[in-house]
Amino acid sequence: MSIGFFGCSFTEGGGLDSTEWNEYGIKHNLISNEYNVENLNAGQKINVYTQYRDNHKFSTLVSKELGCDVRNYARSCNSNENIINSVFDKKDEHDILIIQLSLKQRVYWWYEPLESYFNINSSEFENYPYNGDSDKRKLQEMYADHLYYTYNDEQVAQRLKQYIYLFNQLDKEIYWMSWEDNDWIEDVPNLIRFESENSNHAMGNWAEENKYQFEYTTDGFYNDSHLDVKGNQMVAKKIVEVLNER
Repeated sequence: MSIGFFGCSFTEGGGLDSTEWNEYGIKHNLISNEYNVENLNAGQKINVYTQYRDNHKFSTLVSKELGCDVRNYARSCNSNENIINSVFDKKDEHDILIIQLSLKQRVYWWYEPLESYFNINSSEFENYPYNGDSDKRKLQEMYADHLYYTYNDEQVAQRLKQYIYLFNQLDKEIYWMSWEDNDWIEDVPNLIRFESENSNHAMGNWAEENKYQFEYTTDGFYNDSHLDVKGNQMVAKKIVEVLNER
């Protein structure tokens, strides 16, 4: 059995590979000393951070529990459009597809001045993908204008519903997860639900309610909303339960 995972940083294992978590985790004996980067150069540190992330993210834990092959295509700041692109490209390579929907306001745009595509997540010029680069100033302004003048939540939701409907017509085993609370997703077949007081499906609400995020694990030292180690373990447990029940 082969499973393809798709999504944004919440599926990629975001936060697990951070300098802040490594520092806090080593200091408080929450991370094995084999991941201590104190005497390593910059390149070596990145390799250790990445190794730790890949060993602890939920897709890897699912692979270990079920003894199956897994490929994780998720990318930090990924937009739903680019997630759908990846699913379309890789759908025939796996028996099962598990797709985590990202934040609806994210877009995937071609930017002619730099002849490149960008996943856009923020209107703040210092944030990714601009990172304060003057060559991307116009891109930042365009996205800010888009959010103000042309973004419509219902329109984006309708497009996502259409994508989901079409993919579910394929002769394929597909499961969906949503980080955000989306009322319209309630009737989607094979929706993996993460129940909380404020939502019966949104992974983000569930993670916050159960304090499965780094900001809680580190008592505010690392102010980050990504899933912590426990959160990844619990998501993996939920996915395994769903797959074993099918």
